[in-house]
Amino acid sequence: MVTAYNLKESNLFKPIKVGDVTLKNRVALAPLTRGRNSDDHIPFDYVKDYYDQRSRREGTLIISEAVLVSFKSSGQYQPPGIYNEKQAQKWKGVIEAIHKNKSFFFLQIWALGLYADPALTKSLGLKYLAPSSNVYIKKEDEEAAIAAGNPSYGLTTQEVEEYIQDFVNAAKKSIELGADGVELHAANGYLPFQFLYDNLNKRTDRYGGSIEKKANFILDIVDGVGKAVGYSKIGVRLSPFFRTLEDVDFFEDQTIATYSYLIGELESRRKQGKKIAFIHLVEPRADLVTKNLHITNDFVYQIFKGVIVRADGYTSDFDKLRKHVQADERTVIAFGRHFISNPDLADRLENDWPLTPYDRSSFYVGGEKGYLDYPFYEQK
Repeated sequence: MVTAYNLKESNLFKPIKVGDVTLKNRVALAPLTRGRNSDDHIPFDYVKDYYDQRSRREGTLIISEAVLVSFKSSGQYQPPGIYNEKQAQKWKGVIEAIHKNKSFFFLQIWALGLYADPALTKSLGLKYLAPSSNVYIKKEDEEAAIAAGNPSYGLTTQEVEEYIQDFVNAAKKSIELGADGVELHAANGYLPFQFLYDNLNKRTDRYGGSIEKKANFILDIVDGVGKAVGYSKIGVRLSPFFRTLEDVDFFEDQTIATYSYLIGELESRRKQGKKIAFIHLVEPRADLVTKNLHITNDFVYQIFKGVIVRADGYTSDFDKLRKHVQADERTVIAFGRHFISNPDLADRLENDWPLTPYDRSSFYVGGEKGYLDYPFYEQK
């Protein structure tokens, strides 16, 4: 069967300026947790080869997997960090490999909050951190935290400010190592995301209460990073309509208003010359869109006039891919699972070459299998 994506003449293969760099195509590697790191959060040597493979098409944007900004932001097994020198040197090797291919790298800065494992954090001598005490994403998390003797702990105002500095320090280190920018992970239920929601944020200080105050944690990180390394070197990942794998919804009556305010503040900064590199949107899950036609991220385009990266499982719906990338001149498309199994994804999409299926069982476990052994089309 002949494959026909009909993308070769589309905007997907036109250059676009993102922050301080100009991409030669709009096929970006989405941030993908892969679990190829030590228990001390140090990337294994072959992580460099993984990113090298996916950056060989000149001018491609590579966004890293989520990277811990500090030891206290951890609480899961084997994600990478960037808070000590051993970790930093591994990322330096990754960045050098990507730049050798004349492609570009944004490192995603990240903190878990309530997505940490309360028992693991307890064993590490850490608190189970949250915007407020005694709040949980789901009942099972509360039960696990109580059983571990490590109930959720609401950060003090001073601790919030220290956390903001952790993000700034991670950004500074990333840029010192040669990264082209960083992406603030404020999506998918993690700590910055948690500050936006009334059911998780019961604070009464600068960081809770009104919509404006709930957005301050994210905005203070953006401003801190912007002042430290330049606003053009930060992207922000958001997921307004997030649903967990356990079908816990984070939709509130104020969701659109909350994100409209937050994104409006990023646009206000853009108009003042403080132009962030991009907003990165996680699109709503397909089952939610089917049930509610009003669930869409399109409202973001009405507010923010900079570059927008969209991630939405586009290799399962090429009509939607063409529609979104052709709708305007400022959209980049982030690909995940099929970029894992097709290191030359942009070439395949441009030339109508078939895609190699991915092996879900190797996404998060295993060494080089399912990580480095997917072939380029011309190797098949």
